Amino acid sequence: MEQLERFHCNIDERLIRETADAMVASGMRDAGYQYVNIDDCWEAAARDANGNLQADSARFPSGLAALASYVHARNHPWLWGRTVGAQLWRTTGDIGDRWSSVLKILDQQVGLEKYSGPNGWNDPDMLRWGMAG
Repeated sequence: MEQLERFHCNIDERLIRETADAMVASGMRDAGYQYVNIDDCWEAAARDANGNLQADSARFPSGLAALASYVHARNHPWLWGRTVGAQLWRTTGDIGDRWSSVLKILDQQVGLEKYSGPNGWNDPDMLRWGMAG
């Protein structure tokens, strides 16, 4: 995150992808650095028809979901988490407040059970309840 802070609002999809690739190539990921945070300056000037923030399509032409998938394909922290002392690692992106999202998260756990056990756990995100969906 420290590296990206120096760019202020001069960020785009290319920079985020390069940062994720550099974290893998330099060994930072294997040393425990697993997050690329896009805190600000990702949003378009106008909201969508429902009033929701949306990504700036000029700077993030693939969209944030595609960019997040690209970065996540690099954080597979269940493969190396224990080696750097981690006891919990995310195995998915954020869950939504829809049953289809719960099922998708569950499907993404298949095959990961062998990486989870005492002192090292897969984290498929929280279970949301009481929300609109």
